[in-house]
Amino acid sequence: MGNAPPKKTGRLGEAEELMKQGKKSKKDPEKALRDYKNAAKKLRGVIPPTNESLTILLECLENIGTISEEQGYHTECATAWQEAGRRVTSNDDSPNAQAVKYYQRASLAFRTNGQVKKSAESLLKAAKYCEDPSLAMENAKKACETVADEEKITAAREVFQKAVDIAINHNHFDLATELLEMQAAMYKKEGDDFAPALHQSLTGIIVILVYTHQRKKAHNCLTSFEQDTSLFGGSDQRDFCWKVLRSSLACDEKMLEHIHQQFAIYLVGNVSRLGRKMNFEELEPIEEADLTGSAFEQLDLREDVKDGNLVDDDGIPDLF
Repeated sequence: MGNAPPKKTGRLGEAEELMKQGKKSKKDPEKALRDYKNAAKKLRGVIPPTNESLTILLECLENIGTISEEQGYHTECATAWQEAGRRVTSNDDSPNAQAVKYYQRASLAFRTNGQVKKSAESLLKAAKYCEDPSLAMENAKKACETVADEEKITAAREVFQKAVDIAINHNHFDLATELLEMQAAMYKKEGDDFAPALHQSLTGIIVILVYTHQRKKAHNCLTSFEQDTSLFGGSDQRDFCWKVLRSSLACDEKMLEHIHQQFAIYLVGNVSRLGRKMNFEELEPIEEADLTGSAFEQLDLREDVKDGNLVDDDGIPDLF
């Protein structure tokens, strides 16, 4: 017979004993939960953490999350899954399927407990660690839908901004505009109190359309936004959007340079950076007069889409 492995000592040994007790207490979930929590506390004290202590801690957190969910302790459940996601991604921003699973479970627990913003934030973290861009977009969109469905207007701005940034990072400009449309629809319902935020969302839509060379659709949208005075009214953002669009229609780099710093004033995050990266290479000037009336109807709205990324339709985003 081979020699038995040496018994672990210190915090790691104490944690293993508590883990064993927890596993023996399946018929007493409250005791099992206490044992796993105490084991996790011991393991957090292993500094610096080792691969072994991290592996055991993750097992602890999984048990805490599962038992807490079964017992209806949704905040404890969410916190355990959230910590597990944080532990496996410590100092590492590379894709991590395990982290995605943990953050998705945290999101569900937070949502069940009515903690909408934390639920959405967990989905954004899941999106961050997705290897598959389509899954990243799915989680980012779901985060926005979470705050929109619950009409959590105060949480919306930060959640939507992060989701739009994720979409742009993956060059999914179609999703970025869709999320800005969803956000604008939320703000419009709130009236004048959220007018600045509404104007920023609409400005973002126009800038993304111009950046992706959808100048005709940008003109169509901006004209439509103007017709509804509850949208843009006489705001500075409205004037800025026309400057951006007209510089693009004329392929006027000097005009664009003149308003370059204003992108950081009227926009945030990656949408602002798109504006500062904008150029009119490979574009031909378009007369603004040709974008109205029957001449506009004959133009192909998709003829100059950049990178083929946007899913286009025949006109204005269906905001409201």
